[in-house]
Amino acid sequence: MDGLDFSDDKMLQGRTFSYSDTQRHRVGANYLQLPINAPKKRTATNQTGGQMQYEVGRGSQSPYINYEPSTVGGLKEANQTGKEYTPMVEGKLVRETIDRQNNTKQAGETYREFEDWEKDDLISNLVAALAPADKRIQEKMIALAEEADEEYGCRLKEGLAAASEHTESSKPLGGTDNPEDAVRKDMERIHIDELKRSKLPYKGVCLFFMGIINGCGMLFPRMPFKIKQEIDWQNFIII
Repeated sequence: MDGLDFSDDKMLQGRTFSYSDTQRHRVGANYLQLPINAPKKRTATNQTGGQMQYEVGRGSQSPYINYEPSTVGGLKEANQTGKEYTPMVEGKLVRETIDRQNNTKQAGETYREFEDWEKDDLISNLVAALAPADKRIQEKMIALAEEADEEYGCRLKEGLAAASEHTESSKPLGGTDNPEDAVRKDMERIHIDELKRSKLPYKGVCLFFMGIINGCGMLFPRMPFKIKQEIDWQNFIII
């Protein structure tokens, strides 16, 4: 369109085709034929067929074709009367870290615009999420909140301090500072629970799928258990 041109911004350049590509993926190549998507001036691509075709052409009777130049004639691309935008740019395109970074400015501005009840809900949610976390993670989050807003960081620090008084420990799950030990103890606890359940009389609801997998049916219980050679099928409900 005369008077309009692409931006020099790389992200905006990508948007010049990303939206139309999305519509082609969702609706089809004829998305501009649908009345809700159609521009004021009719699209003249001379395309025929395809998914979601709204305008039905005359087939072989149509005098138009979808390529040019051609001896048949038909619609042609209009002459461009406007001048293209040709900015003067000098320098080298490099990739490096920005000298001045302020990663917490917008977070602080957003916090200060909150109503009192919104601030209360934010602090309450953060405290609930960070209370069981490692102490070092809590300190990092408090430091980030303080960089955004002094009140923000102070309230988060006070909330976590109050929460720690009502818990036995602020260490990670498993009661140790070593993540590997925590995972090992959790797995041992899960294994013990499974052994206890296996000793109890088990009545469960199972899903029985007849599939072509090695010529056998697949049995998927809703709770984990070990299948033995002898199964009391009276204790199962087959769906």
